[in-house]
Amino acid sequence: ARSLDIAIPFIVITGKGDEETAVAALKLGAYDYIVKDEHYLGQLPRSIDHAIANYRLIQMNQKLNEELKEMNVLLQENVDRRVAALEATERQFRTFFNGSPVGNAITDNEGRLLQTNSVTRDLLGYSEEEIRHLTLLDITHTEDRAESEAHFRQLVDGTERQFRCESRLISKTGESICCRIAVSGLHNDQGEFQCAMGAIEDIRGQKELEKQLLFSQKMEAIGRLSGGIAHDFNNILTAIIGHSDVLLLDRDPSDPGYAHIATIREAGQRAAGLIHQLLTFSRRQVLDPVTLDLNQLLDDLKKMVPRLVGEDVQYAFTLS
Repeated sequence: ARSLDIAIPFIVITGKGDEETAVAALKLGAYDYIVKDEHYLGQLPRSIDHAIANYRLIQMNQKLNEELKEMNVLLQENVDRRVAALEATERQFRTFFNGSPVGNAITDNEGRLLQTNSVTRDLLGYSEEEIRHLTLLDITHTEDRAESEAHFRQLVDGTERQFRCESRLISKTGESICCRIAVSGLHNDQGEFQCAMGAIEDIRGQKELEKQLLFSQKMEAIGRLSGGIAHDFNNILTAIIGHSDVLLLDRDPSDPGYAHIATIREAGQRAAGLIHQLLTFSRRQVLDPVTLDLNQLLDDLKKMVPRLVGEDVQYAFTLS
């Protein structure tokens, strides 16, 4: 054993074969207990071989255990790094999800709102607990549900990866909210649907601006049309007024037709005044700087203002 660099007492050979001595020897760390009889020399070589093999197995196990400990340390360090990376990613996702200026929501394959941020809840007027019991279709306007459901089924089936649309959502109070919605479906490597993530943007302000723009464009078109008509009509009135002046020059004021011609001329001048206002409104008038009575000008505009501003606007003239 010493020649094999093994220096442990592993076999006890004794002439006493009682059980008490054997137990004591084994408790002290002996590998085997041999009673010295006429056959013990045949048993001894096998016991020695087994003791050496057992010792080598113990050494090997110790080495493996040390290697396993080192591997466990490396594995734990790797796990810790991965956990830290996942936690950092989770924090980034939470920061983006909850701090986004638009509404965010996560649904399951039935459209249940599993997670929402405060923007979504504030927009719809639900608490976090209340909105968890709702689905995407529950908060969608009845007239828009068919389209939304069709798109969502395609996300779940995998035939569509994402969709964008404008849809009306219904708040807790029943208010219809026009929103722009973008939804993406998430699938695992086997193509199985995991969840859907959606972004909700309130576009009521944008829709109102679009209405104002359309109204402005309509008014601009009306202005161009009225300007063109007024310009042509002004040429006709110029001829009427001009010929009325010629007729008045050829007649005496006592002539019975004189008053009728004067009435025609006066009516033409009033029409020319209205045409001038239309040209001013359409900004197609010819600039002709003159000294004028501003009070009289504003007083003349009183007839045009009601037609321009509509019944829902109150106005008053305070003249100098």
